[in-house]
Amino acid sequence: MTTWMERVLRGLLAVMLVGAGALAHTGGSPISGLLGDAGWAGAAGLDEVAGYVLYATAALVLLMPRGRWLARAVVPAAVWLTLVPLAKVIAGGDFAALAPLGQGNRVLGLVALALLTTHQPGAPNAARSVALLRLGAAAVFLGHGLEALLQHPQFVDYLLVTARRAAGFPLAEAATHPILYVIGVVDVVVALSVWRGPHRLALGWACFWGFATAAMRLVYYGPLGGAPHAAVRALNGGGELILLMSLQAGLHYPTWGPRLRRGRIDAPRHPSFAQDRGGGGDAVP
Repeated sequence: MTTWMERVLRGLLAVMLVGAGALAHTGGSPISGLLGDAGWAGAAGLDEVAGYVLYATAALVLLMPRGRWLARAVVPAAVWLTLVPLAKVIAGGDFAALAPLGQGNRVLGLVALALLTTHQPGAPNAARSVALLRLGAAAVFLGHGLEALLQHPQFVDYLLVTARRAAGFPLAEAATHPILYVIGVVDVVVALSVWRGPHRLALGWACFWGFATAAMRLVYYGPLGGAPHAAVRALNGGGELILLMSLQAGLHYPTWGPRLRRGRIDAPRHPSFAQDRGGGGDAVP
């Protein structure tokens, strides 16, 4: 992966972390909810602390030089972002079991950055970083596709409110059900396509739809209230954007099958790729 792609990943992760921090500061995370139910009086304060940690990690992701210290710096945020969907699963409820799929790309994006920035640009480890982004993209679209097929009530509300506020026409609730079935089928097909191999058409659609559905939160919650919800989903379209850029740069990543085959870097096709081959593992991007 070239240095300019690394910068894109850093920027997307910083936006995601700021969004996650803002949501943590609003309180009521699944983690604090579980701890509060268990009788811990300081559960509400945990969300506030986590918010500041996520903000600080966003700054480090943007400004910290590549190297092992950056990989270590993202660990607390990665742990928090792993525990949030797991807490949803433990708390239970409709569709809670799909939360790790829908939010998995946030943690995988941090791991991809950690792998990428502790090795020389263009090294085979870059292929593994891209493979993690692929896995995250496939997981998100699979999770959201299943939610759409199962007619998640929140998705119904998103369609109703977006149609009324953005498009200016009322949409009958009965009309949302076939729309969600179509969206669900397309999402699952896109997830399988991204999982199996690099298809530009599938990645292009996933990039557009990921950003579009993130922006839908701005319409649903309003610009101010929806900004954290949109920001935390930056990788829902941004991850696919990086995958498209990696194809353009000539980075061929593994094919998923019964086993993960070794990734490889072919001769670069993008002119900036050759410039990024020099430098050590601790070079500043």
